[in-house]
Amino acid sequence: MTTLPQGGELAGRLMPCATAKLKPHPTFIKFGLSYEAGKLATLADQGASAFDDPIVISQKFDVVAGLELWHLANLGRRPEVLCLQLEMDEEESLLRLIRSHQRSVGFNEFIRILLALELEPWFRQQAKMNQVCGGRLKGSSNLTEAQLIDVRARVAKAAGVSTSNVSSVKKIVSTGIPEIITALKRRETTIHRASQWAGLEAGAQRRAFKDFEIERGTKAPVRALIAKHPRKGETVASGIARLRELLPSVKSDPQVKRLRPTN
Repeated sequence: MTTLPQGGELAGRLMPCATAKLKPHPTFIKFGLSYEAGKLATLADQGASAFDDPIVISQKFDVVAGLELWHLANLGRRPEVLCLQLEMDEEESLLRLIRSHQRSVGFNEFIRILLALELEPWFRQQAKMNQVCGGRLKGSSNLTEAQLIDVRARVAKAAGVSTSNVSSVKKIVSTGIPEIITALKRRETTIHRASQWAGLEAGAQRRAFKDFEIERGTKAPVRALIAKHPRKGETVASGIARLRELLPSVKSDPQVKRLRPTN
C-alpha cells in the first residue's frame, strides 16, 4: 500500500482491493446511471493491460471513477483490482465523480447539473462559514445576493456549464413534467427548449412536448422522401422548401401515421 502526496489535491492510497468489496457510488443508483457500454468494450479489447490504471474509490469503497473497469473485473471474475482510495467526505466524492465524468457520454450537461445541484447545500454552508469568518453574520444566517450568485457559480463550475443553464435546470426540476426531464436525460431535447416549456402549465407542457415528439419523429421520413425525389444541386435544407409537393406522401407514410395523436 502506497500513500500518495497530492500537492493540494486529496490525499490517497494506491492499493489492491477485493473486487467484491467495491460498489457503485450511491449517485449512480439514485439517478439511474450506469457504465458506458462502448467504454467497457474498449477496455475489454485492451486485455489485462486495462487494469494497469487504478479505479478511484472513496473511503467507503464506493467507485467514483472507473465503473466500467470494475464491471470488467466482475465479468472476468478478477478477484482483485488496483485502486486509488482518496480521503474525501461524501460531498468531495460526488464532486470528484462529476469532474471525472465531464466527457462521458452518459453524463450529459443536464445530468451533470442535476448531480452538481446535490452539492448546493454544501456550497451554501461554505458560504455561511466564510460569512462567519469574515465577521459579517450580524445575527442573520441569510446569504447576501452576491453569495447566492457565488453558490450558483460553484454549482456551474462543478458541472462544467454556464450559470444560466444551472438556473434553467432548477426551473425545469421545479415545474417541468416528468416526460421533459426524461427527454433531457436521454439527450432528446435541449435545456433551453425544456426551460421554455417549464414556464407553461402542466397541460400546455404536455401538448407542446407531444407536438415536439411528432415533429422530431417525422424528420426521418421527410428526409427520406426528399432523398427519393432529389433535384440537382439540392440539399436537405433547400429540399424542405418543397415539402408541400411531398405532403400527400408524408401523410400516408406509416411512420407518420404511427406518431399521430389519437383522440
